[in-house]
Amino acid sequence: MDGVGEKWPQADLAALELLDSAGANVNRWSGGAEVSFGRPTPFRVDLTDAPDLYSLAGVLAAMTPGESRIVGASQVVFKESNRKTATARLTRRLGAKVQETSQGLRIYGTSRPKALNLPHLSDHRLVMSAAVGALAASGPSTVGERQAVRKSYPGFWSTLRDLSEGGSRS
Repeated sequence: MDGVGEKWPQADLAALELLDSAGANVNRWSGGAEVSFGRPTPFRVDLTDAPDLYSLAGVLAAMTPGESRIVGASQVVFKESNRKTATARLTRRLGAKVQETSQGLRIYGTSRPKALNLPHLSDHRLVMSAAVGALAASGPSTVGERQAVRKSYPGFWSTLRDLSEGGSRS
């Protein structure tokens, strides 16, 4: 990823910390970063300052064998959907076991994520997270309303296709 400096105003750069703690290989340089597959490691993440990563962290935890925890970000229940409950549902559909707690989610991930059938998913963050999870799923998946992603990332489907085909974006 080029063109994203360390002082990026969005909390989304917390995704690099999340991926690093989950065992990915994260290499940063001035103005960019590269992430590659590593050894999946259960993690604990506090998303108080990065609530938009909640569903993505859930998908990552669902695909990481062992117990991971997502805490903080209590406001996610008031977003376009109740993202705490919706993330728990999404991770269960991927094959993880989930416990909702007052602090967040405790997710027991699997090394064999299941295909998803969630055609009515409409929250843009959940649709994008489900699409990422579907890349590792055991078969073809349906992950919601295609146009939902326009709200925050109109080029999402093109970027996801490029990345899944081994391409890169600059």
